[in-house]
Amino acid sequence: MKFQVLEYPRVNLLYILATVVIACLVIGCSEPVKPETIPDGLYVLSGESPIVILPESEIQIQFIEVFDASNCEKGTVCEKPGSGTIMIGIAGPGVMPFPTELTVGVLSDVLFGYSMILTNIDRTEPEDYATLMISKQDR
Repeated sequence: MKFQVLEYPRVNLLYILATVVIACLVIGCSEPVKPETIPDGLYVLSGESPIVILPESEIQIQFIEVFDASNCEKGTVCEKPGSGTIMIGIAGPGVMPFPTELTVGVLSDVLFGYSMILTNIDRTEPEDYATLMISKQDR
């Protein structure tokens, strides 16, 4: 019996990552952080606790990775605006999950009635942590 090696075209790594995140959000690969254990509006996401479900909603936010750390070296906490970017996945009721970027100190657009700001990226531990301030926007 002969084995044939199949060659696949190169696929953008980000596309693969986004697909995995979407799958995880849809089927719930990780245990969500319980909102009652987090101070109001402040969320810390990491590889260990990558998903939060916002209180009184079905909106899920999942930490994917530190996306741009050119000004945020390993072993530091980055709080200066523009010093780093993370990739998160967001899913809401009736909406397919989608990846989005957040940059330290830059207010996000309003998504599902919430605005977010990445307050810092903590890269002092083996696992990266991202702290988000999330607030409900009244219409």
